[in-house]
Amino acid sequence: MLMDHPAYARIFVAEMQGGVAGMCVLHTRISTALGGWAGVIEDVIVTPSCRGQGIGTRLLDAAAAYARQRGIFRLHLLMDRDNTAVHQFYRARGWAGTKLVCLTKNLLSGAPSGHHRDAMP
Repeated sequence: MLMDHPAYARIFVAEMQGGVAGMCVLHTRISTALGGWAGVIEDVIVTPSCRGQGIGTRLLDAAAAYARQRGIFRLHLLMDRDNTAVHQFYRARGWAGTKLVCLTKNLLSGAPSGHHRDAMP
């Protein structure tokens, strides 16, 4: 779906020896609080055998550079609350916690959240 609607998001992929070593997604949205563009980074994934080689850092740096070029004022990052190792990884790279809380609500009866291809143009 992201590839079908490139205005909504950008996928960054790290390749190593002809295969995918990692990826991250930057979603673009309008922030009414900022009065401008904001981005949400999610799905930062590095293949277990490729971790510890700087791939995650390079993916985040590429997403931030892309965001700056497009006038995005602020980035948000979604991660699992219980994954303490990833919290340390992000904090070591300048990401800070906020007082914001992310809630979710499934609008499709019986379907996993976010799994409906025809929901948006």
